[in-house]
Amino acid sequence: MVPLTFTGKDDLFKAIFEAANEGRRARLGELVELGLTNGLESFELADFLVLQALRICDTFNRSEIYFNEFYLSIDSIDKVLQMLRPDLAFTTSSQLTKSTVVLGTIQGDVHEMGKTVLRILLEKEGIQVVDLGANVKPEAFIKAIQKHGARVLGVSCLLSPAMIGMIQLKKRMQEANLEYIWTIIGGKATSRNFAVNVGFSEWASTAVQGAKLIISYLGVKG
Repeated sequence: MVPLTFTGKDDLFKAIFEAANEGRRARLGELVELGLTNGLESFELADFLVLQALRICDTFNRSEIYFNEFYLSIDSIDKVLQMLRPDLAFTTSSQLTKSTVVLGTIQGDVHEMGKTVLRILLEKEGIQVVDLGANVKPEAFIKAIQKHGARVLGVSCLLSPAMIGMIQLKKRMQEANLEYIWTIIGGKATSRNFAVNVGFSEWASTAVQGAKLIISYLGVKG
């Protein structure tokens, strides 16, 4: 085990890299606290953690690690980023920091990792994210949009049987006069054709692409 001391930033970041790879949440938190104690900025540490999340996603997408390893690593990074978040002084445009995005996995599906990565990337930009979790009913999405004044809705679906919930969600949005809400969908069960046919605004093949599309939309719309 690497002792909780370091001779320079490179040594600390190497230890963070290893802890993230191994999904060691407690160790990761200790190392980040050590960095803060020794004068590193929260934003610098957050940047490095987000880079690790992206790297781990790439590794998983290349089938070089198992899902449980992917889950432990991303979950550990997410929890430590939540710890850092109150100290982050966001420097992104005001329209991003004033924007709210509602995220969730549709009813009938309990997969959350892609959505979690998307949330990490959005929060890194200062965007307010309301994460409803998994197995979310269409009505819960509607209530969250109305309650938080969200400008964007992001919905994930990895299981084909759950896609009926996506269609029901679109219908509920129409009934609630929320058709104007920019809605992006993603997940293994979805496709661009499905998004177009049902009437959603956009489709993303990965969490990284989804984050770029949302940030672009919010930045342009202001």
